[in-house]
Amino acid sequence: MNIQCKNCFEEYESVHNICPHCGFEPGEQFGEVFYLYPGTLLNNRYAVGKVLGFGGFGITYKAWDNKLQTIVAIKEYYPSGIVNRAPGSRNVVLFAGNRVKEFEHGLTRFIDEAKTLAKFSGQKNIVHVFEYFQENNSAYIVMEYMDGITLSDFVKTNPVDPETGVDIILSVAAALKDIHAAGIIHRDVSPDNIMVCLNGNIKLFDLGAARLGSADEDKQLTIILKPGFAPPEQYEKINTQGPWTDIYALGATLYYTITGVKPEESTNRRVEDNVEEPMNINQDITQELNNAIMKAMAIDKHMRFQKIIELEAGLKGTKKILPLAVEKKRRKRFRLVSVVAACLVVMMGAGGFLMSYNKTLADWAFDADEAYAIEWLFVMTEDGGAEKETAINITIQGFLEKYEVSEDTVRVSIRGISPEDYEQEVRQAVEEGTTAILFESTAIDTDWLLSAGNVNDISKSVRRQVKKECPFIKHNADKFRLPLGYQVTAIYANESLVRIVGDAATDVGVNGSDRETFLVGEGAMYESDTGDFFVVQAALGGRYKLLRVDRSSVPAWYSYYISAANCVDANAEKLARILINYLYTERAQVHLLITGRTDSLPLNNKAREELIDIYYDFEPFFENMKNYSFE
Repeated sequence: MNIQCKNCFEEYESVHNICPHCGFEPGEQFGEVFYLYPGTLLNNRYAVGKVLGFGGFGITYKAWDNKLQTIVAIKEYYPSGIVNRAPGSRNVVLFAGNRVKEFEHGLTRFIDEAKTLAKFSGQKNIVHVFEYFQENNSAYIVMEYMDGITLSDFVKTNPVDPETGVDIILSVAAALKDIHAAGIIHRDVSPDNIMVCLNGNIKLFDLGAARLGSADEDKQLTIILKPGFAPPEQYEKINTQGPWTDIYALGATLYYTITGVKPEESTNRRVEDNVEEPMNINQDITQELNNAIMKAMAIDKHMRFQKIIELEAGLKGTKKILPLAVEKKRRKRFRLVSVVAACLVVMMGAGGFLMSYNKTLADWAFDADEAYAIEWLFVMTEDGGAEKETAINITIQGFLEKYEVSEDTVRVSIRGISPEDYEQEVRQAVEEGTTAILFESTAIDTDWLLSAGNVNDISKSVRRQVKKECPFIKHNADKFRLPLGYQVTAIYANESLVRIVGDAATDVGVNGSDRETFLVGEGAMYESDTGDFFVVQAALGGRYKLLRVDRSSVPAWYSYYISAANCVDANAEKLARILINYLYTERAQVHLLITGRTDSLPLNNKAREELIDIYYDFEPFFENMKNYSFE
């Protein structure tokens, strides 16, 4: 007669007192005393077995699903140092009452991890989550059981050649591409969180640190950073994270995989970058692969690949990657050539159009001996306000880098204000006139804006400067505010209730429903606009379809405006003009509108291409843009 081991779930003959597969003796407890005992039943369904891993925030068990008669893995929320458990007990107990908030915050994060993982159940390179539940004063995530070892352990026992290493990393990159497409950053990519399965599959797991867009850091996020694999921006007070953050970690992981050497900590590299190039450690690494790895691991995030698709091209060799030192010299040379060319144009008197817009080159440059300051006011909502604040900070940093000025010369301070108090505080700040003000003016009364400041001169210069990159700005007739983004009428369909063919909806009245009904999954069609995209995405997950309206004239409107108050001095006016002009560039529009996850589409053509790369749902919306009728 065969019996099943309660520890490893393998079967063996009952004549044995000890499991011949794992050495478990019934009634024995392996490992730490606070581990759940083998055989413990969870959710009246899962029998706990041996411990697969134990970290600072949880314990992972091998378990048996009595309903489906299969092996699964179960992760238990168990924050070390905060809780304890008596031997043989099931319940988790807090050490002290003053840690309740910390425990509950971590519990919320733990459940968020389950929800995040569940979004990618169809991705073969991401561990699948089956369900999550709460009991025993804790929470549990039920996942697929991965029979294998972590990449970290694999490298220790199996030297990895460059070709195999690249194949492993490309599998992880495929997973990250889907994660980033959902607007999520993993933020903890490392060899410890990659599983090499016996069947050859590569699995990325542990999304406990994942956040939508570029969420603010907190103390617990800092604790779980992996030295050697975390980029410098994960240590910064002002969070500037994005896909490039995971790209650094993935590059560092590849570095470790094919050299066996953990890269030097990024914060040390920022002071003095002495990291050894991988080709100097492993002579089988080609120059091309070496360049791709070093670019992925660049300390300056702007020198890295910005999207996974770019990293993939570099690793596959389909795109030539220059050595970092060469690329830096070329960028510097390009900036110098651009300045010289602009000077020659001015000196030769060529381009009367340019002269009327830009009397002297100095109009678009900052004097290092002068001081320029402005305050940027924006609406800080409870839902998404932190992402907007982060995006504005990233935009300002990009502005300073573009013009190669320090915060000692150019200072842009920001202040978020609640929607309820926003207009009142903006009016007060403008009327006091103690500092130059740049402010979000989308919902502010237009009659008052006429007295706040006339941006007609700025508007003219912006239109001339960017009309090719942002053709829609020519439609703006306001003299007191400038548009940064827009929305278009759109239709959302619930694919579980209605069958959709194609990308357009011609009869929007069929099966229509109101917003509330649609968001709870009970409505088949919902007529709205592109501004509702993130709300629908969060509510319906993979069940929705975003459809453009197929008409000769499609309503579109500006949905994100910026204004500048009457500036107190010439330097402030110059800063406002140059900064507003910068907000229409590809880089600024990507950061401000996409990273910030606003409800507006970017006006910049190239930024719209970036939007499609991240959220391909919008691709049909940019095919018949000539039909858009701006209100």
